Amino acid sequence: MTLFYTETHLTSHPTLVKNEFVTFDIAFAMITLTCRAHRPEVVQYLDENRVRKGDAVCLQAVFMGADKPGEAQYISVNYIELQSVQTGKKRKFQQMQQMQPGVMSPEAMSVQSSSTSLASDTGSGMSLLTPTDYTKRQKAEYTFIEITGCFREYLYMLYGQSTYVCDRHMDCMQDEQSRFKFYRESRELLVQRLADMMVHYDHISQAKDESERKLGVVRFVNVVTALVSETHTRFAKLNQTLPPCFAIDAMIPLPSIVFHLYFNV
Repeated sequence: MTLFYTETHLTSHPTLVKNEFVTFDIAFAMITLTCRAHRPEVVQYLDENRVRKGDAVCLQAVFMGADKPGEAQYISVNYIELQSVQTGKKRKFQQMQQMQPGVMSPEAMSVQSSSTSLASDTGSGMSLLTPTDYTKRQKAEYTFIEITGCFREYLYMLYGQSTYVCDRHMDCMQDEQSRFKFYRESRELLVQRLADMMVHYDHISQAKDESERKLGVVRFVNVVTALVSETHTRFAKLNQTLPPCFAIDAMIPLPSIVFHLYFNV
């Protein structure tokens, strides 16, 4: 089981099931996860506050892996609270946008080019980037690249790469029990890492001093490095090829704000 804390919004109305628990869906890094609330105080809170689809909430929950093949995985919610639209985190994030270069913006995610010669765009204004047009920096044995745009899409990119490689890895496994065990453990670890990244990114945006911000940056980089390195190692063992724009390599992608702060740590 994996405990995590997040701020998100409901993507479905809460529904009472067999008078035993309430179920609803939430957005999590551009994917949808199903939640269940068994605790009476949580069920009562949902009912009294008329929590509905689209409401922004803060919740603490446990990721429950399936115990048997065919059983659905879900999030068990043990605390939930409605959030206002203007949170302290949002105000702090807006302040950091003014302070930091290349901060993640609400626009679509893109790879940050290292060349100004790529300003010759198409008529639609889309940059023609080749797979090597990255802003790169080397640190220790790793190459890091800068990713600009929406943080949710950044997480979704990592989620997509990891799940694709894990699915192809499962295709090579013959034993059904081994396949299910790998599926459960890999998905649980992936959700944990994404949740950790969200927590560390939040700490970076809300840090009260430089040392606290640096600690959040280092922790964020450690988590994403572990995920990308594991994904690349698995992919290399598959001996498969992908189109250049979908290449899965050992370079570590970082959101712009983390990228710039990391090389000042």
